[in-house]
Amino acid sequence: MKQGYLSDYFAGVGVKRLTGTEVDPKVSRGHEFQGVASFQRFLGQPVGREVLTAKYVWLSDDDTPLSFDSSATWYDSRKKKSHRDPEPRFYYPAESNPIVQKASDGDTLFVCLSGERQITFLLCRGGSAIEQQLLWLFGLSLQGKELVQRDLSDDALQPLGFAARYVLELIGIDAFVEDDVTPISHPAITRVLG
Repeated sequence: MKQGYLSDYFAGVGVKRLTGTEVDPKVSRGHEFQGVASFQRFLGQPVGREVLTAKYVWLSDDDTPLSFDSSATWYDSRKKKSHRDPEPRFYYPAESNPIVQKASDGDTLFVCLSGERQITFLLCRGGSAIEQQLLWLFGLSLQGKELVQRDLSDDALQPLGFAARYVLELIGIDAFVEDDVTPISHPAITRVLG
């Protein structure tokens, strides 16, 4: 059987703890994720406003995954403030609120970039089993609010096993493996909002 690789699906991935200002409408209505330095390493510094195709996914240990296809704008919120350092952010549209607002302060955000420059935002509870599965899948660690990123473009040495393909399916990616006669199935079909 020919194995697939994580780099077949993603060029880079980063993870961070969310703050209330990013996801809680009682704290802020900005609809923005902070574009921390670890994300900039694989996304680059925004030059203007770059609108990217985006998928928002909420993953839970107990419920069916929820997803929403939309867009996200990668931009520098301080572009016109030359006396201050750049502050990249992702603007997410209000239509993604049913997914994004399931998260709370202290929950986890994974930002995944595909080779086609599409973004997948994976949100889950901090400390949950699915968070641990995603950290394992991407080979990341997260301690406290420490931010981590990983360039996957050269990661062609680690084939995707059954467990990795199962986790990818949870986030809506059909990790097809050539000559694989064992289909991966999950009883919880991803619901799409919209």
